[in-house]
Amino acid sequence: MGVAKDRDPVTYLTASGLAALINFPLWKAAAIGQSGFASQGTSLLASARILFGPPYKGVAATLFGMTWARAAIFYGCDVGKDALLGRGHSMAVASWVPSIVISTFVQVANQPIVRGTVTIQNPASTHANLGAALADIYRQRGVRGLWHGTGVAPVSRPRPRWPGCQSPPKRLIGRGWPERGAA
Repeated sequence: MGVAKDRDPVTYLTASGLAALINFPLWKAAAIGQSGFASQGTSLLASARILFGPPYKGVAATLFGMTWARAAIFYGCDVGKDALLGRGHSMAVASWVPSIVISTFVQVANQPIVRGTVTIQNPASTHANLGAALADIYRQRGVRGLWHGTGVAPVSRPRPRWPGCQSPPKRLIGRGWPERGAA
């Protein structure tokens, strides 16, 4: 069982592009809501106008980032799975390894695009485009700023930033998750 010859990257790109286009308003709503940006929508109709209407700052960069990322993950996982199965690996290995490797690569590579496009979704943003947003982030925070909040930038730190850092699960428990064994 070798790599399937019927894997057409254009099909993956097309499907991913359509999914990105359809889901852009949902992504924009999440970007605005989760980032704490002030939205001018006082009613459902006003909020819908903000999500579906102009200005369309960063839409091309967002759609590009969403499209290549989805296509790379789906195509890469399918081809990787076929290749590993063809080499005699188990279904578990053939399913997990490409998914983990490719999605991790895509997340790290795409993060500056995500960071910049979220920045320009701020209704108060003065950045004209993704390039301007990325340049400003770089000027203010350096290269690490492009991966701010992902866990990639802190990996390069020689020691924890704060003494007595808690592990992520401990921080989650502190935010209202029940302690183990609590009823």
